[in-house]
Amino acid sequence: MAVRKPKTTRGKKAKGPSLESLQALAEEMNEEMGLDPEMDAELDDAEELKAIILTNCYDGDECEIYTTDEFSEEALGTLKELGVDPVDPEMEEEEEEEEEAEADLTEDEIKKMKKDELLELIEEQELDVDPAKNKTLAKLRAAVLDAVFPEEEEEEEEEEEEELPTEEEIEDMKKPGLLELIKAQDLDVDPAKNKTLAKLRAAVLDALYPEEEEEEEEEAPKKKAPAKPAAGKKTSAKKTVSKAPRYSRAMAFAEALLETKGEEAAMEDLVNRCDEIYCEKSGRGDDGSNERESKWICGLGMSILATLELAEVTDGTVTYSA
Repeated sequence: MAVRKPKTTRGKKAKGPSLESLQALAEEMNEEMGLDPEMDAELDDAEELKAIILTNCYDGDECEIYTTDEFSEEALGTLKELGVDPVDPEMEEEEEEEEEAEADLTEDEIKKMKKDELLELIEEQELDVDPAKNKTLAKLRAAVLDAVFPEEEEEEEEEEEEELPTEEEIEDMKKPGLLELIKAQDLDVDPAKNKTLAKLRAAVLDALYPEEEEEEEEEAPKKKAPAKPAAGKKTSAKKTVSKAPRYSRAMAFAEALLETKGEEAAMEDLVNRCDEIYCEKSGRGDDGSNERESKWICGLGMSILATLELAEVTDGTVTYSA
């Protein structure tokens, strides 16, 4: 394969301004721009001098040659040949003001924008917003607001929040564990007022998992005004009738306990049976169901039996003393 020879420019006239024009331009730039150090206007290498001139025409991407500079027509022509377009300072100032105005957009101004204005803002500011995914005006506004005013991410706390123990875990806790939990979570529980283990557990449960107070369904019957006795008739004295005590969960616990007939029973079954008996005997039905209260009363009852050495709870199983 034959090797191609490189094309040569020998004998051809180089394109661009002449060396003399470049030297004259360099001299004018030294004077007009007050360059320090100055360019060597007597440099006899056209390409090197052109590179030096272009370097001094720009500061980064910003052109440093202005229409207000007093360059000669010849110098301006040479600049044009080099592709340098002098900047109008007034136009540059207006552009800067527009950019500042865009940067100073407020949230309220964006909220008042129509779709066309929002699309224009997205294009001008090159926002990372896809109008196709935000078809409604409200969604588009929200996306633009998020892009222009990004919320600062909250710093994650070094220590992760400790998960609260479940109700079942609290039920299995001993006194030291409960006291430690009260201190760690700063619970409004006074151990001095809850001396027994069952009471302390119940107080901790109420503090960590407060239940909304149940609304009383039964309204007190309105008292009827006593009828006036007929003339000449004596009113007989009313007989006082003693009211029977209301059925309580303690009674339900006692009945559930008796049903075990002294045999081993799971504490969970005892609690469930206590709750069932209370709902049935109190007349409240399913509305009377409250597993937490049943747990508490059963726990209290078993603590009393354990103190009297009549029964004990081991691994959730109730056993009675012989």
